[in-house]
Amino acid sequence: MHKKLSFLLLALCLNLPLSACQSGSSNNQGNPVPTPTPTPTPIPESGNLATYIHLLTYTPNNTSKELKDSLPQFQQTMNLNTELQINDISINFYSDSQCSSELTKVSMTGSGTLLAGSYTTTTDSNLAVCSLFQIYGNSGCVYEYSYTQSLNFVITSTTGDKVNGACMTNQAWSGEKIGYYNLTQNWARNCSIMSNCGFSQNYVMDLN
Repeated sequence: MHKKLSFLLLALCLNLPLSACQSGSSNNQGNPVPTPTPTPTPIPESGNLATYIHLLTYTPNNTSKELKDSLPQFQQTMNLNTELQINDISINFYSDSQCSSELTKVSMTGSGTLLAGSYTTTTDSNLAVCSLFQIYGNSGCVYEYSYTQSLNFVITSTTGDKVNGACMTNQAWSGEKIGYYNLTQNWARNCSIMSNCGFSQNYVMDLN
């Protein structure tokens, strides 16, 4: 809640645009209960890397084993042994489950520093990303959920070096996408402001 309030204040100061994360899409493995129509959620401008980093959860000085044992459920964690100066975090979206046929990407550019430790995606960061998803003249979390079958993160340092994350895919769900997953009842839907937002399983990416 503190992170969400902080982001709302930051968004107001930066005069960020608003975009609604609609609800109502589900996979074919079950019928989710209806949810209220969500209110718009602030998202970072395409280009605001610092805002996106602010939405991630930072954990200092963990070992890789400790990170894997203590991961929040259904998120992506990026591990660093040393500080890294970056100017771009991009998320590539694919129409197949093997990250071979790219649909589109969402990029956060600017100037940022990732400290040694780990950065884990959150509901807020994932909502921000899927809200920026654009394809065929449409945008938002509904379309990200409808079209995406796999995705991966790419981090670019200020020296131009790129770290390409492994393809995020889950055979049990015929791929992967940003969404709300109810694994107990075996169904999923697009993210909305009314629900948690993540992945069907945890992922770990080593940056250095």
